[in-house]
Amino acid sequence: MRLLRGLFASLVFAVAPLSAAPVNLVTNPDFAGSLTGWTSNFVSFDGAHSATADGTGSALGSWTLPKGAFNGIANGMTQCITPVTPGTAYFFGGKMLIPGGQSGSGGGVIDIQWYSATNCLGFITNSGTPAVTQPGDTPDTWHSVSGISVAPGGAGSILMIGGILNSSGELQTFDVSFDEIYLSTEPVNPPVSVPAATPLALGLLGVSLAAAAIPLLRRG
Repeated sequence: MRLLRGLFASLVFAVAPLSAAPVNLVTNPDFAGSLTGWTSNFVSFDGAHSATADGTGSALGSWTLPKGAFNGIANGMTQCITPVTPGTAYFFGGKMLIPGGQSGSGGGVIDIQWYSATNCLGFITNSGTPAVTQPGDTPDTWHSVSGISVAPGGAGSILMIGGILNSSGELQTFDVSFDEIYLSTEPVNPPVSVPAATPLALGLLGVSLAAAAIPLLRRG
């Protein structure tokens, strides 16, 4: 009977429902062949590099400091996202890569800005992920970053930003790549859920139950 109880427990485990993946509120988060959905200030589509296994591409940010400026941050690309729900926690982040061979210093950051209007007007506050930097982080490597922010009261929209940090000196350029950008009201890496059973799996399990029951019946 202990064997049967264990097998029935396995059956319950196997038919548990599969949890839905978190919904990504970002349009074209993987830059699938273009920058569609994004407003580009200092970013271009890069089909040669991708953080995703399917090689869809990424966004390459490149910003040159103006004369007289020795460091700064620029909004390389932006996307206005609406609606939002005040009081709700929003999880955001993505992956960044610093191309090797650059002599200057700088990095990248993924920021969000909260606005009162639904068209990203009426700034309220902002939040950001940790930066990926040179020197500091391994070049030519995708680094994952993440953040969490609770929508303030009166918030109507979020501006998603791929920010370029440049501290290389006046008239110097710094590059950083972005990919797999996300914004969700759920953690993007939830606990692994139990997969739903397929008809084949249930059939095999049924055969196993029947086979296990035969010797038990014979013993009686």
